[in-house]
Amino acid sequence: MESNGKQLCYNCFKERDGQEGPCPWCGFDLAENEKKYPVALRAGTVLNQRYIVGRVLGQGGFGITYLAWDKSLNARVAVKEYMPNDMAARVGTTVSVAMKSRAEDFTYGLERFNEEARTLAKFMGQPNIAGVTDYFDENG
Repeated sequence: MESNGKQLCYNCFKERDGQEGPCPWCGFDLAENEKKYPVALRAGTVLNQRYIVGRVLGQGGFGITYLAWDKSLNARVAVKEYMPNDMAARVGTTVSVAMKSRAEDFTYGLERFNEEARTLAKFMGQPNIAGVTDYFDENG
């Protein structure tokens, strides 16, 4: 994603010249991150017209967590995506069921994922509980 003719680093979100090699500010290397997480959303993808997807923070059995830039809050945030690695596939930015025989499991997991987001949002500001400031469905 370009900002004033420059690119953003997808870790520190500072402007830099191009994406080749490590960021001069924080040392982050986008190419290495993309090699490590090939099914992740591409860095720079904008979600919900608000979040610029950055580097992958981690990937587990049912999802991928990204560092992102919240354009409304002007702050780095974490964005969690439902992407169960044993039953989902990505085409572009869309996540769908890889095998029709797993469609019911996929839908059930997605419902639980969304329920968890709604539940955590009720505990905003509580110590020792990750704060959820927003949740939405997109690309599914």
